[in-house]
Amino acid sequence: MAAGTPGTTDIRLLGINAFKKGFGGHVVREFDWEQPITLKGRLGLTLAQLLARLKQSRSFGHAELKTKHNATEPEEHKVSPAFR
Repeated sequence: MAAGTPGTTDIRLLGINAFKKGFGGHVVREFDWEQPITLKGRLGLTLAQLLARLKQSRSFGHAELKTKHNATEPEEHKVSPAFR
């Protein structure tokens, strides 16, 4: 990341910031960070990350299966019955 004030180097973000300022908005610097302090917190955060990864990999697998299924369908099934 380039040094300097955040939000002053990425051309795409500069355009978004200008758009929001047009409505009276202003740039706010925020953080989204979790830092476990205790062993219980570290275990809980690790478990939550593992579950999120598992959920993401399962949803990706279902999308992949659906794509493969649609790719192997005969062309006649892709046409609406109204046009047959």
